[in-house]
Amino acid sequence: MDTLILSPYFALIIEVKNILGTLLFDETFNQFIRIRNEKEEGFPNPIQAKRQKTQLKTWLIQNLAADIPIEYLIGISSPSTILKTSADSSHVPFRVIHIEHLIEKIKFFKQSYPIEVITSRQIKKISRALVINHVPGFLNVLDHYNISSQEIISGVQCPSCLIFPMRRIHGDWLCPQCGCKNKKAHLPALFSSD
Repeated sequence: MDTLILSPYFALIIEVKNILGTLLFDETFNQFIRIRNEKEEGFPNPIQAKRQKTQLKTWLIQNLAADIPIEYLIGISSPSTILKTSADSSHVPFRVIHIEHLIEKIKFFKQSYPIEVITSRQIKKISRALVINHVPGFLNVLDHYNISSQEIISGVQCPSCLIFPMRRIHGDWLCPQCGCKNKKAHLPALFSSD
């Protein structure tokens, strides 16, 4: 979930996409396709916001006994992106918008939900609870890119003879190969220009 807007009337999940080209939302096969430079490319379906809506609603009820209407949108950030849908995509035009139309959509939702269902105090309580309970996703980079840990060169490289690893001794890096001593040998690994 990229953005969550809480109001006294409803909550709004906004999934923002910055993708150029022509975007085709095909609900028959649950596909999201970009066409650019005569090449078609598949992307994860951003209508995942619908699932996030269900998960958020369940979480709010279970943890805070708050039952508020929740809406979701997919906001396309580039105004030059062309949006298309398959013939059977009835709700896509309502849920997928260029982000420049966001204010109009919010006004529409405000008209759809004219009754306050939570107070500003409850909004603060929900906000705090969401921040406290937020668990960032963990990506195991080695698994994701199918790399073995034995393929990783670890340690600090000697700036003189370029071997790995140097040893840390009394605040200095010491090369076991050439005897080079350097306090800042680790900096190129942290601030590489590559």
